[in-house]
Amino acid sequence: MTRSRLWQNVSFSVVVLAAMLCFVSVEPVQATPINPPFPGTQAPDFFVDCIGCTMLASSTQTELDNHQNWEATLTTAVFMDPGNNFGGGLDFFYQIQNLSPCAGCTSGPDDIARFTAINFSPNSIPGGLLVDIGINVGSVLGFNNAGTATPGTVDRVPPGNTIGWTFASSAPLAVPLTPGTTSIILEVQTNAHTFSAGFADAIDGGVADFNAFQPGLGAHTPEPASMLLLGTGLLGLAPLVRRRFLR
Repeated sequence: MTRSRLWQNVSFSVVVLAAMLCFVSVEPVQATPINPPFPGTQAPDFFVDCIGCTMLASSTQTELDNHQNWEATLTTAVFMDPGNNFGGGLDFFYQIQNLSPCAGCTSGPDDIARFTAINFSPNSIPGGLLVDIGINVGSVLGFNNAGTATPGTVDRVPPGNTIGWTFASSAPLAVPLTPGTTSIILEVQTNAHTFSAGFADAIDGGVADFNAFQPGLGAHTPEPASMLLLGTGLLGLAPLVRRRFLR
């Protein structure tokens, strides 16, 4: 094969490969060691704002715990985040307010020690669900950036379905979620591009159950139009390049 013909073939292959990359999902770099084999606990990651994010769904719900010791309001939402730590995907946000006075309490109100989000199964998306768990110290649409209660640790309980934030004083550097306070914005970044209805729990002896969102199992969220146009454009160029090189 002549050097000219070899260069023609290599150039054509590069153009086609670039077009294919627009449609093939590339495995993102793991942002934090919270994926298999699931550590027990770790400090939360810090996120700031959600630049370029699009809100896809949101919910606000107030519930009394089953022991009637405290009452909480949960705000939750799911955003498409083109710039998250997995090269784009869905981010799940939560913020919980420990209400005081407690309208339905028979005692208390009491602190809320822990908050969990369900279901983040590793098998919820093809190739495996990756997550980065933390808190957002910036501004996010629909959430109060003046929250003060801060989890000291985060975790992903084996086999990985449950994501947790611990506000109890036993967690290092935690700022407790006491009556009348609101948590800082809680965030889970994921490599998922689909979501459906899920659940969340506030826990302190008693449990309050909330409706929320979970990755996978739902309708596919559209890819950004720019990626589709880029992919289409590159695929359109391939035959032109090939014809030019093979003249």
